Amino acid sequence: MTEESRHARASWWALLAVVLGVPLFFAGRIAYAIAVEDDGDPFPTRSVGCGRALSIGEVELPPGATRESCQEIRGWQDYNGWGTFRMPRENVSGWLGKNFPEGSRPCQGDPHALCARNNRMPEASAEVRFEDKDTAVVAFETHS
Repeated sequence: MTEESRHARASWWALLAVVLGVPLFFAGRIAYAIAVEDDGDPFPTRSVGCGRALSIGEVELPPGATRESCQEIRGWQDYNGWGTFRMPRENVSGWLGKNFPEGSRPCQGDPHALCARNNRMPEASAEVRFEDKDTAVVAFETHS
C-alpha cells in the first residue's frame, strides 16, 4: 500500500466520522434536553387536581370533595398519582362501594379508619379517616 493510498483512506475515515459524529452528537443533546427537565429529573412530580390523579386508577373524585392536594409522576411506562382530599362523611360508603367494589375494611393498626383496594390494574387504594362528624379525609394512591 502506498503512502498516498494510506493518506486517502485516513481522510475517508475522518470525513465519515465528522459526517456521522456531528449529527449524532446534536441529536443526542436534543433528545437529552427533551427528556430531562431543568432540575435534571426526567420524571418530575407535578401538582394536579385529585380528579386527574384518581383517574389513573379508574376512580372518580366524589362530589363535594374539598381541600385537594394531589400529585402525579409520569414515567416512560408507569403513571402514579397520590394525594389527599376531604369529602362529606355521609358520602363515604357510596363512594367506596362505587369505586372499590371489592369492599372496604378497617385499616390494620387503626380500627377507626377504612381501607379499600382494588384487585386489578390499574391499581388504586384509599384510606378514609373520619375527621369530625361531618367530614372524612381520604388519602389515596393510584398506579398504572
